[in-house]
Amino acid sequence: MIYRDLRNNEKGELHSVFTAYITESPIISLAPHSGTLIPNDLEGRLITDQFLTDADLATRQIYNLGHTLISTSLSRNVVDLNRARNDESSTGVIRRVAFDDSEILSEPYSEAMREALLTNFYDPFFAYINKAIEMNKGKKMLILNGHSMDSVIPKTRERDESERNYLFGLMTTNRTLAEPKLIQTFIEYIADKAREFIEVPEGMDVIREDEPYEEVVGGISERYGRPQNGINSFLLEINKNLIHNDETFEFYHDNVKKLNQLLRNAIEEVSKVLN
Repeated sequence: MIYRDLRNNEKGELHSVFTAYITESPIISLAPHSGTLIPNDLEGRLITDQFLTDADLATRQIYNLGHTLISTSLSRNVVDLNRARNDESSTGVIRRVAFDDSEILSEPYSEAMREALLTNFYDPFFAYINKAIEMNKGKKMLILNGHSMDSVIPKTRERDESERNYLFGLMTTNRTLAEPKLIQTFIEYIADKAREFIEVPEGMDVIREDEPYEEVVGGISERYGRPQNGINSFLLEINKNLIHNDETFEFYHDNVKKLNQLLRNAIEEVSKVLN
């Protein structure tokens, strides 16, 4: 079943904010940072130029694995869907600072405006996830929280610039968010088969576990990952160097297709040990 959440902007134009293709498959793929859409009535408030840089471009296509897929066209600089609803930090659910440390907002939102943003743009996304879980009640499930990561970690006040020397990062919080056999199956398939689909530069690791974050705190995977209750979840980051040019944002269309096929095959292997 396909759901499209259409919203009017102030010009009366319709935008598809969320697209949810929900099936009876126990594999649920998410692309919570796939969009760049800014509602027209917020354009004057958002002053950062980091909308493309901060987005996980093409993740809607990469994580469309033939099962359930829930994605958004909304920029994470409006509402970050991979944060806890009550995360009021500067990089929380309503972000005030971009990844390059630049200010996002010209002025803070009022509490009423903040709550309106969460009601309109945060809650519906999770309602779709809950709908997919309810549709598969009684089955073991895997929620694949799909992202991409900067190839170079930007310099900020707290860190120097550094280059990531791996292509895939799988976050499992020390294997507490999913059954170890699912994690191991996924890692082994990607490590073994990635070179058949994409070029792996010399000296570059294919996949690392619990990098770039040791713990998935406050996001979708932590919220839903309860393997003891039959709901497994992990967060996957793909190096943006595989997806597009960091400066021009020109897409590597062949790579996007190959990454999609690689993940389809990996998830097929995971599905065999899911039940």
